[in-house]
Formats: sequence, C-alpha cells, structure tokens
Amino acid sequence: MSALVEPFPTITIDRTRQLAHFPEGRPLADSLGDYLRKTEASIAGRPVADMVTAIVPVYNTDPAMLHVALDSLLAQTMRPAYILLIDDGSDRLDTRAYLAAIDDSLLIDVLYNPRNISLGPTMNRALEACPTPFALKLDSDDVADPGLLAAFCDHLDGQPAPDVLGCQFTAFGESHFTTHHPRKVTRAHVVHSAGYWFMNHTGVILNRDSVRAVGGYRAMRGLPEDYDLWIRMMRAGHNRFVNLDESLVAYRDSPSALHRNFRRGIGRLRLIAAKASARLLPPF
Repeated sequence: MSALVEPFPTITIDRTRQLAHFPEGRPLADSLGDYLRKTEASIAGRPVADMVTAIVPVYNTDPAMLHVALDSLLAQTMRPAYILLIDDGSDRLDTRAYLAAIDDSLLIDVLYNPRNISLGPTMNRALEACPTPFALKLDSDDVADPGLLAAFCDHLDGQPAPDVLGCQFTAFGESHFTTHHPRKVTRAHVVHSAGYWFMNHTGVILNRDSVRAVGGYRAMRGLPEDYDLWIRMMRAGHNRFVNLDESLVAYRDSPSALHRNFRRGIGRLRLIAAKASARLLPPF
C-alpha cells in the first residue's frame, strides 16, 4: 500500500487579528501560486462589476496584512472588473517578495513606482491606469466585507452617478468603534461639524472623472490627502457625496495611523485651512 501524501499546507487567516499565516518551510511564491489558482477557479462564475476597478496602494505593508486585504477583494460576492495594486517604492523585502509572487496572476495587476512618491501621486497614477469609470480604494491593511462591492453597485444602479460613495467602517486594533457618517453629505456637515470626518478614506468609491476634473490628489506627504481632495471637489461642484448606512469595512487602527498624527503641526494647519475654504462652498 502506497503511503498517503500529505497535501501542502495552505495559507490561513486569523480572523480575530486579521492576519495571514504563510506555511513555514515552503517558498512564498509556491504558497501564493496555489492560493491564486484555487481562487481563480472558485470565483469564475461570480458576477462582475464592470464599472469598478479596485485600487490598493501599497507601501511597505506587512504581507500578513496585505494578503488579508487582497483576499477580501477576491472574496467579493460581486467581483471588481480589475484589481490593481500599486506599490509606492517599497523597500521592505517581504513586501517586495509578496508583490513579486503575485505579479503574474491573471486576477491582479501590479504597478510599481520607480521610487517613493507619496500616496497622492500614487493614487493619481493608479487612476490614470484605471480602465473603468469608478475606482474602489481600499487601504492595503484593511478588510472589505464580502458584500461591499455588491452594496455599492446596488446604489450605482439607477442613481445619479455619485462623485464619492462611501460606507461606514468598524475599527479594530488600537481602537474599537463604528463610524456613523451622514447618508447624504451636505455643506452643513462639512462646515459646521466639530471635526473633519464625514467620509471614510478607505472602502470608498471614487468617480474617476470627478477626481481628475480637479487635478486629482495633491502631494501631501504625511497629511490628509483625502480631506483636501473632498473639499476641492466640492468647491468645483462635484459635491454628490453619499454614505451607505452599513459598516462594510474593517479598518485596522494602528499606532502609526495617519489620523493619529496629521492633526499636529503643519498637518493641523492644512486641515484648518481646508475647512476654512469650505465656508466658500455654495449650499448643496
């Protein structure tokens, strides 16, 4: 009787901490190759959101976190037409090894910046490469609910095209809370609310033409690029900002998270200036 051959161990995910575990003693490229082949077969029959490309900007992201983010996009009940990862000059070796291992996949496109240019210009390059009218932006360490894209597409069907379409998220890690942003963002929310937060920056649909009409993101290293973009879009009349009521993203709150640091120094001054400029907005 021939001995039973044990199958190769597979990549597993700790759903409590949202971290992937890669099999020890096996090349990462082999483990990811098996994972992608199985995933390609399992998602072949799912409906596709032809109007949406998922964009994931990457910079030195821990592969254990990056894999969970990517897995959450591949697990969508309605698949994005394309998944685009764009690396902003990572110099972390395991991040680069992970990206190299998925580079030839039929499910994912990977773009590389020749050097680190910061998030804003990286997103502009991704939007330039985006072949669809809408882009789903997801941070490389966050996790999308399987129904995220289907919920967005339900709203896009038969509605006036939004400029930005978001949802609520639930934080994990350093904090635990769920956002409660308004269904329809108005001038009053932007100008009169106590803070600067009416739309999440991750798990958000961007109308590609609306973003590009105002010149896209600005280079604001370590500063709130998304808030700056929102205000400039509104001032240019691209003010259809909508939030779904459901929490459909798990947001990884870490000690280095931008929201913990940009409200100091020049970051705080830029926020104050952006909010002051919002007072020039016409009613909407």
